[in-house]
Amino acid sequence: MTYQELDEVSNKLGNYLKKKYGVKPNEFVGVKLNRSEWNVISLLAILKSGGVYVPIDIAYPEERIDYIIENSDCKLVIDSDEIYDFRSMEKLYSSVLDTADSNPDDLAYLIYTSGSTGNPKGVAIQHAAIANTILSQIEIFGNENKERALQLASFSFDASISEIFTVLASGGELHLITDELKKDTEELENYIEEHAINFATISPSYLKLVQLDKIKNLKKLVTAGEAAPVEEVKKYLTYGGTCFNAYGPTETSICATIYKIDGNDSLQEQANVPIGFPIANTKIYILGTDEKLLPFGAIGEIYVSGAGLAQGYLNNPEMTHQKFINNPFAEGEKLYKTGDLGKWLANGAIEYAGRNDDQVKVRGFRIELGEIETVIKQHEAIEDAVVVVKEDSLGIKETVAFFVLTPDSVSDTDDIKEFLEDKLPEYMIPSHFISLKEFPLTLNGKIDKKKLLQNKSLTENFSRNYLAPRDEVESKLAALWEEVLEVDQVGVLDDFFKIGGHSLKATYLITRIKTEFNAKLDLISIFNNATLEAMAGEIKKAQLVNAEVTISDDFENISI
Repeated sequence: MTYQELDEVSNKLGNYLKKKYGVKPNEFVGVKLNRSEWNVISLLAILKSGGVYVPIDIAYPEERIDYIIENSDCKLVIDSDEIYDFRSMEKLYSSVLDTADSNPDDLAYLIYTSGSTGNPKGVAIQHAAIANTILSQIEIFGNENKERALQLASFSFDASISEIFTVLASGGELHLITDELKKDTEELENYIEEHAINFATISPSYLKLVQLDKIKNLKKLVTAGEAAPVEEVKKYLTYGGTCFNAYGPTETSICATIYKIDGNDSLQEQANVPIGFPIANTKIYILGTDEKLLPFGAIGEIYVSGAGLAQGYLNNPEMTHQKFINNPFAEGEKLYKTGDLGKWLANGAIEYAGRNDDQVKVRGFRIELGEIETVIKQHEAIEDAVVVVKEDSLGIKETVAFFVLTPDSVSDTDDIKEFLEDKLPEYMIPSHFISLKEFPLTLNGKIDKKKLLQNKSLTENFSRNYLAPRDEVESKLAALWEEVLEVDQVGVLDDFFKIGGHSLKATYLITRIKTEFNAKLDLISIFNNATLEAMAGEIKKAQLVNAEVTISDDFENISI
């Protein structure tokens, strides 16, 4: 699709939204679509009509989708049926946009992030704020009209807005990657090479699964969403590319600081990749518990002020007041309390040093552990629950739920997991569920989370119907599962996703299966054949197909 085609069809859809629904500035319009060019067209059309873009992940549980639509009071939701209706009458609408009355202080989009109360919270971003971020990023990244960039992030996360507009606003070429391709690292590596992709934002968790020598032609790599992995960044830099480590909560319009690295020298002495320096029209403060400025090297909470701050949380003035405080250093300005900890380095850059609360980043997703705990406690059999985070051997973070059942109640982890699947997105479902009679306590009576993480149950497989592997493929696959999931004694009746697996580990498993068995499975095969028995069967089929292809190729090469 050319820029002209994109402009004309988004103008038509914008005119459709204004004339059919009367969309006006600061009115919310949801978008609930499968990944396609229509996500980008809808985003542009909403902004052109003056409305506020509200992305809704189609994979969310219905309860969460309903909450977002109700909480934001969406005027309409653009789904596949709405696109069909528009396409059927597209010719009735002009490709020249009717004037919109929006201004820089109007809202541009509303992103829902995890909330500690059990429901997500809507972060409201104005046009001026996101414009500042995008223009700053374009300048720092050095984007011109020759970027061939990936769009990888889910449209329900604000990282996608950065991916889209840093490319479209600088005249580049944007490649929307399908979910299937995104979940197959080998195919993505091939796509990057075949399409000469030279610019991409890749989350640290995903970067650990990619073979960096296969993406060495990627000239610009942006890491964001989690702490950047030092060793992977160093290896990437040996291929001559430039890495940008970006930091910023949703409340700061995606990005507040960026650290540019174009050689290993700047990382030799550092254990962590810094989060860098403030972008344009942004100030960073590192303050102590008394909200006083801290000196270089002292760890404190990171506060952000400037043009990129959100308007606040929709329909939540109390939380807005708590998190967006008056700036004691600049009259009339606000400071956003990030909850992130950091320190100033000698070169004036900032180093991230963790959190001061229960908000975490898992596989690139922002999660409030309190939200998961609140939902688990809604289960009738649960008396109490606590969720903690642990790192696996790959350095990928995952959540673990410990729970105490109510007296005389009977419930298993499968039942609890199914209960959560109706209420939480996939990435918020804990990888492990462990039942305890009581929680260990510290001397001052608080739950001892360090002792929870030392619980031997973390590596035990609680499968009630253990059946040992019966042949070589099942035995090798069981050993591979035990390594990837870090559990003991996997049997053929075990389900990958019920004993600790999730989509990112499934992506890694696909790569390992190809290496160990010379068999290629896709993510759909992994999900549809989640037991070891079924997955081993799929591997045997793939091996048989490979053998037939080899025989056929040999036959064709015979000279007669």
